[in-house]
Amino acid sequence: MNPRFSSDRKHRFLCLTFSLAMAAFTGLSTLASAPRTLILRDWGGVRIIEQNGQIQVEITTENQTRIAAIAVIDSDARVRQAAVRKLSDQPVLAQIAQQDPDLNVRLAALERVTDETLLESIDKAVTETDIRASATRRLTSADDLMVLMSDPAARVRTAAIEQSNQQALIRMAATSDPSPEVRATAVRRLADLNAVSEIARKDSSAWVRREAVERLADQSQLSNAVVKDPSPEVRAAAVLRLANADLLDRLAVADPDARVRANAVIRITNLSRAEQIALQDRSPEVRAASLGKLSGPLRFFEERAQNDKAPEVRRVAVRRVTNQLLLARIAQSDGDPEVRAEALRGVQDLQLIESVLEKDPDPIVRRQAVELLGKFRNLDLVALHDPSPAVRAAATRRVHQQSLLQRMAREDPDWSVRMAALQRVNEQRVVEEILRNDPSASVREAATRMVANETLLRSVARPARLMSAHRNPNPDVWIITGTLLRTDGSSFPKQKVALLGVDQDTLMSPNCQVCPELPTVETGVDGSFRFELQRDGLEPGRIFTLAVRLEDRYLPLLRNGHPLTLRPETRRGTASLGSLTVAPRDTVIAVPP
Repeated sequence: MNPRFSSDRKHRFLCLTFSLAMAAFTGLSTLASAPRTLILRDWGGVRIIEQNGQIQVEITTENQTRIAAIAVIDSDARVRQAAVRKLSDQPVLAQIAQQDPDLNVRLAALERVTDETLLESIDKAVTETDIRASATRRLTSADDLMVLMSDPAARVRTAAIEQSNQQALIRMAATSDPSPEVRATAVRRLADLNAVSEIARKDSSAWVRREAVERLADQSQLSNAVVKDPSPEVRAAAVLRLANADLLDRLAVADPDARVRANAVIRITNLSRAEQIALQDRSPEVRAASLGKLSGPLRFFEERAQNDKAPEVRRVAVRRVTNQLLLARIAQSDGDPEVRAEALRGVQDLQLIESVLEKDPDPIVRRQAVELLGKFRNLDLVALHDPSPAVRAAATRRVHQQSLLQRMAREDPDWSVRMAALQRVNEQRVVEEILRNDPSASVREAATRMVANETLLRSVARPARLMSAHRNPNPDVWIITGTLLRTDGSSFPKQKVALLGVDQDTLMSPNCQVCPELPTVETGVDGSFRFELQRDGLEPGRIFTLAVRLEDRYLPLLRNGHPLTLRPETRRGTASLGSLTVAPRDTVIAVPP
């Protein structure tokens, strides 16, 4: 019986069963299955509810500064991911896409980055160390983690701390590791709350102190941090756990730092004070936070959505607007693309949304249109042809055809689109191929989260066994790698691959028995192969073709249905060819006689 019902209500219900036995039986069944809701957290702009075993996370603040703080520093990856989905600050999203330890959070942030310069910077920021750290998070062996906790790279040590359950090592890292990133991660996992309190007072890094303050519950310690800590970020974090109503009211109006005022606004209960702040505070972030506290009347939000000078305030206000004509007008005419996108979310006219997808010049708005149309329209053409990588990636996340997803994961020129396609690819063979061959460190790092082969993961994680297919330390050697597949997509193992010199003006006879060629290599069990050629033996301008010899014929290898030809690269590096297939048997290759 549900405990929310009082005993006299139970009595009345049971009386009803005396006269209506069948109805009572039905009532008892309904009562027994009534949803059980447990509030796990409801402070700091975050509400976490458990209902019938399902966890729901809601970001209850509209303050973009506070949402950014949640997205960056909250210890719960589910909360950070929910915050990212409400965040609009492009540089902060780019930072999260680069640095968050949780892949799902990074992907959520990546979905919302539309600035192509930032997208490029995200990819360039991912290093081999990040890939090693990602592989480390997939390891479970205590011995492996112990070794990696002493790794010279802070990012790898951080990953090892996240995986470890050894409190002695976690405490040592929290108090003595030279890297603030490692100490902050260890503080989140430290069970000794006395040590956490000491770190909140004494650590030299504001980042680490902020992480410690996030775990404090003692009101005197929180008040001390609010008053004495020199860092506004630490004070803002402490405010979110503060319960002193008078102090919160004073901070919401008078604190010199907008972050502290905004967080205090989130915590105050005086709605008349919140309305005053929404109209008068000099900071758009604080006005937006105050607006998020209010519930009406609707005309107040309509006025703010049209007339506030700050787009971040208009964006918060337009979320409360229900008038379809006003939403349509704002979605097509507001000068700020994020306000237009927010208004578009409330539009119910699918034809208008399609028109915006075709005509709006800003990828932020077109991406929003894609998200709204995804349940109702086929977006394959948008995924293939929109000029914005962010829009193509958003559309790719709504593609269902595996052959198209595999094609995009291998071929799209932008790494973020390939990443989006990779997340929807089902075949381990394709994922492993991308881990070995994709030119983007970001995509390869994501592939480590999807690969099931622990031997491959270990080879990526341990420094002595780093994959070498993406690096060529010897500038005198040209490395060519690829994977040979049959036309049905299965691997082609133990097949000799030849690199043939080609003269464009001559053709090879189908029954050529002795043809000039460089040494052959044999494919492995997964169809992969690797050539290493000395550059000093290569003639400038010479063309090569990869082929296999079956019976008396050389058959060219194809990539995307086209014969594969190569020229020696002039820069150091590796020619990573991806997947290749064998040409039809009636095809012969052009080689010198």
